[in-house]
Amino acid sequence: MKVVEIRRHSIRGSDDTLSEEGRQLARKAGSTLEGKYMYCYTSPKKRAIQTLEEFGYTIFEVDERLGPLPGEKIRPFEDRAKKIVENQKLTLLEAFFEMRELHPILEEKGRELIEAVKRICKELPDDGRALVVSHGGAIEPAAILALGKDFSLNVLGGELLECEGVRFFVDGDSVKRIDVIRLVK
Repeated sequence: MKVVEIRRHSIRGSDDTLSEEGRQLARKAGSTLEGKYMYCYTSPKKRAIQTLEEFGYTIFEVDERLGPLPGEKIRPFEDRAKKIVENQKLTLLEAFFEMRELHPILEEKGRELIEAVKRICKELPDDGRALVVSHGGAIEPAAILALGKDFSLNVLGGELLECEGVRFFVDGDSVKRIDVIRLVK
């Protein structure tokens, strides 16, 4: 079976780069990686690239499909989502999952990430492993779709925090299992 481990980028600063706290978290989280990855991939966002570098990997491929939720599609819903965040004390991603009209956008991003995982697996030999750094809002929908469960973050035990992720176990052209990766506090 082939394994693609996808981790969420670390804590960003005021721009698209990692904060110092984010760099430290990524270095610490790097010790939780299983290693022996044949290939590494990252979103084109600086915070994702820097996370992979802080994990200790400098040779990688940038893949657009590993990017965040499409801003142009979710922007019209952001004000309403921010009100949900404020009123219900949720994160922005949790608010997006609360808004049923955003589910098709989340599902589309999840399917896109699953297809990227399958493409990566085509490059891997049997029992090969790859590491990916992507984004919250992409990883969670992909994992939920792979499980075939209700479209809810509860299926995963909640939103993934920075540097947490999911291992996708792929056999042939189908995801057979996922493991959610949580960091010990």
